[in-house]
Amino acid sequence: MSTHFRPGHNVLVQMQNHSEHRSEYGKNSDAHNLYLSICPAHLTSSRVTNSIELALLKNIGTTLHISREWPLGEQSWYWGKKKYHICHPDCDTMTEVLYMEEWRGDESLQNPNYIQEFDANITKRGETFVVLDKTAFYALGGGQPSDTGTLKWEGGESRVQEVLKKGEIRHFVDTMPETEQVQGVLDWDKRYAHMKMHTAQHVLSSVVFKMFNARTAGNQVHADHSRVDFQPITFTDEDLARVEEGCNEIIRRAVPVHVYEEGRAVLGEKMADQRYILNMIPKSISRLRVVDILDVDICPCAGTHVKNTSELGKVHILERRSKGKDIDRIVYELL
Repeated sequence: MSTHFRPGHNVLVQMQNHSEHRSEYGKNSDAHNLYLSICPAHLTSSRVTNSIELALLKNIGTTLHISREWPLGEQSWYWGKKKYHICHPDCDTMTEVLYMEEWRGDESLQNPNYIQEFDANITKRGETFVVLDKTAFYALGGGQPSDTGTLKWEGGESRVQEVLKKGEIRHFVDTMPETEQVQGVLDWDKRYAHMKMHTAQHVLSSVVFKMFNARTAGNQVHADHSRVDFQPITFTDEDLARVEEGCNEIIRRAVPVHVYEEGRAVLGEKMADQRYILNMIPKSISRLRVVDILDVDICPCAGTHVKNTSELGKVHILERRSKGKDIDRIVYELL
């Protein structure tokens, strides 16, 4: 049996209209970032925009490269037999998303986040993109940049310049592959840097929440530095020193990182004080992809992550920036 998730329009309306959520996530950009990080493939566009604020719709549309004129309709995550796919109800293409599969610490099995090469078949061709039947390339979303790399075939190769979700996973290439069968190769240094930064963001968010009860309002990962916005908080220099040491203590402990699917009710019990995140997700979604840094942090996430915090090296906070009343941004790097 397969499951289709279709929160689409309702989650946007709930996030922008619910008074409690509006006070916690007062800015459109905050709702947009949270939405993408939890349900990155779910979006209903111009067919049902009447009750969505145009600023929020424009913000999401810009990030996903969707125009109001293009009636995208609903996207959906689908999974069956423990394999994740992204598909669109109006098209015939479906892509198996390799990095979304479970890993619970069994070293005899490959952690799917570490897949660097894979074989695939082209199922659709556009003017500048191809859709594959499977992929290990991460598509832009949830505060994490797109992967880049190459598609190779006998006698040639093309650069994958960007990967976007437009109802399907589109791999934008500089030249069109000449065969239907290709080998995908990720730019691994870039992808691994994003994995480390994303896991570090979860660690940082957990430390700040536990120390100051400040929640993550937005984030953006880059290969060389990243940032997280917190509220309500105004950090002092002493606070930042405590946060940095708290993060590095977790790194030194070499904490395993597991990725798996979990039922909503069970996840709610595990998340305890951070159940507000689940309240932002439509109740129709009964199972979620979870990133679990054991005994440190657990939350829904569709990004790519390392398998142990020891891989992060050391968190170094570069600066603090005020982003408004009671909203502070921390910019950090990994050494």
